[in-house]
Amino acid sequence: MRVAHAKRLVIQRETLKRADIESCFPSDAMDSDWRDAAEGFRRENISTREILAGFALPLTYEVAPEAAIRALLHPRDFSEFYARYPDSGGFIRVSAVGFNADRSRAIAYMDHVCNNMCGGGTYHLLVKSKGNGQWYEVHPTGMRTCGWAS
Repeated sequence: MRVAHAKRLVIQRETLKRADIESCFPSDAMDSDWRDAAEGFRRENISTREILAGFALPLTYEVAPEAAIRALLHPRDFSEFYARYPDSGGFIRVSAVGFNADRSRAIAYMDHVCNNMCGGGTYHLLVKSKGNGQWYEVHPTGMRTCGWAS
């Protein structure tokens, strides 16, 4: 996810629990591999997990506990958050990733919060290339991604 003008990222340590995705991905709109990935997503997101630092990302980043982030947020003011995390553009939250049986398809959710009335999020459908092993986002016909923005 691109965060406008961010020079560093803040990623919430705890994953989001997003186990109910049927409204976004009805079973009748998916082939068996996507249904399998959706079931994997449900299974992986029943409980909260922790994000660990150590991933190679294009920007520097910090993994911060949800409680530490929440302590800096106020109903009308994110100034304490931005004083602690200048140039961050807000914080990012992610789900665990759900895979199909052969781990060639994946579903993940990610959102970005920049203040109480600023943010957005969406599900991402990913396919692993057989040629180079890289993951690519796809938008299969008949499947929507259920995004939001404010």
